[in-house]
Amino acid sequence: AGNNGSVPAVGDACERRERFFSEALFLHVHDEEESILPRLQGRSAALDAALLTMHHEHAVHEPLLRALLAASAAVRAEPLAVDRRAALAEIAARLTAEFDRHLALEESTIFPEIRALLSPAVQDEVRGEMRARRR
Repeated sequence: AGNNGSVPAVGDACERRERFFSEALFLHVHDEEESILPRLQGRSAALDAALLTMHHEHAVHEPLLRALLAASAAVRAEPLAVDRRAALAEIAARLTAEFDRHLALEESTIFPEIRALLSPAVQDEVRGEMRARRR
């Protein structure tokens, strides 16, 4: 496979990527939609706008994530196929740009408001809900 990685290493990387995007990211979206959004909604117009953007971005990400998972599975099936690797790299780059924007919004607006507006007890409830989703 040259400097493109060994066939088993490529397959392992694809499998880890698929597991992250189908499991961990899925849970993260549910954390935001079910535990954070309802508790922050209605606090201010600016925060509501950020929450609406976050919610909309989750919808935009969904088909891109399905495409990424399909492209990753295709590379896993044929790790040396250059066209499959190129397709995976293209969709990964699109998702990276989407996630960069999404995470910037969360870090700059939503997460500070969680700390500012939600009591420590409510923050503990949120963490408990997140842990429960992972059991």
